[in-house]
Amino acid sequence: AFETVNKPSLAADVVRDQARASAERPSYGPQSLQEAWAGGPADTAQFMVERGLEQVPNMAASMATGGAMAAAGVPAKLAAILGIGATTLPQETGGAYEEIKQVSGNESPGTAALVGGLNTGLEMVGDAKMFQRALGGDRIIADTAGKYIGSALGRAAGQGGKEFVTEASQEAVTAGLPYLTGQTEAPQNLGERMLEAGVSALLPGPATSIATDTLAYTQPGAL
Repeated sequence: AFETVNKPSLAADVVRDQARASAERPSYGPQSLQEAWAGGPADTAQFMVERGLEQVPNMAASMATGGAMAAAGVPAKLAAILGIGATTLPQETGGAYEEIKQVSGNESPGTAALVGGLNTGLEMVGDAKMFQRALGGDRIIADTAGKYIGSALGRAAGQGGKEFVTEASQEAVTAGLPYLTGQTEAPQNLGERMLEAGVSALLPGPATSIATDTLAYTQPGAL
């Protein structure tokens, strides 16, 4: 079945194009969590910041796409979900395609698309409510600024945990599903990869959550 979906097609060409666009990672700072940890607190902090910044363009694109939909009259919740899907699906699919090709030499657009779809679903579960807040939904209503700040900090901490789980789970899907479908050998150092992906998300999740609630605080009706 997977040999059939991995045959050349126009859709496969689109996947290849996305893979080429996202294949190169800039070479700066520590290149792995293990390397950063060995270098001490400064290197670990640098690793977390740099990996976190790598997620900013995709998150910004998701918000911008969802914002455009919300401005066109789409409800905030649906706009947030669609915004995530429109930006995350091609990125995750392209990344999976490139990884399969690098590991095994196989061109597997069907498997890559399946990985992309599952990872996009995980992203929606982890981020949709936060993006919904950025679009004017699920706002904090508090009678004092202190209560508002406390609620915002609590949501930020929760978002950090959700981002850790989301990114670690996505890494497991990206590495594991191609193996289960016969496209690659068993993944190496999967636990380390999942931990690294989760740690990379510990800063951007809370930072984005605080930014969205700060923006909402400036809108009428927050207090």
